[in-house]
Amino acid sequence: INERNRASKRAQSQCTELFLSLYFSDREESAEAIVFDVRANGLLVLLPKYKIKEVMMLKTASSPSLLVPKALLGAGGGGVDDSGGAYRLEEDKEERCLRVLGPGGRQVLAFRVLDRLTVTLRGDSPPNRLPRLLVRLE
Repeated sequence: INERNRASKRAQSQCTELFLSLYFSDREESAEAIVFDVRANGLLVLLPKYKIKEVMMLKTASSPSLLVPKALLGAGGGGVDDSGGAYRLEEDKEERCLRVLGPGGRQVLAFRVLDRLTVTLRGDSPPNRLPRLLVRLE
């Protein structure tokens, strides 16, 4: 019975993933997200409206700039920053938070576990592949 149960749950999860990929392939929506864990380069968020967990990257290996909107970084901001790395991320494992540090090492923004965020969901459609769900901060 356990094997059937796991197979059923896996099939349900894959169906949900397929449906959401196709649903967001041609649209973009805002939704509320709850941070449930932090990583060195992003956040793990729960999207209650869609009952899914997703990874929200704030920094990628291919881009030296942060994927944080300028409005969140304040007056001196440059979130999707053109500064070539003036802003950086720092993970604090004890406090379970991810800090955005600005020029001079001052804290500009912090994301903590159980913080509520507004995110944008959209599909990324690589050619000849299933669209992936992208989660970005608003």
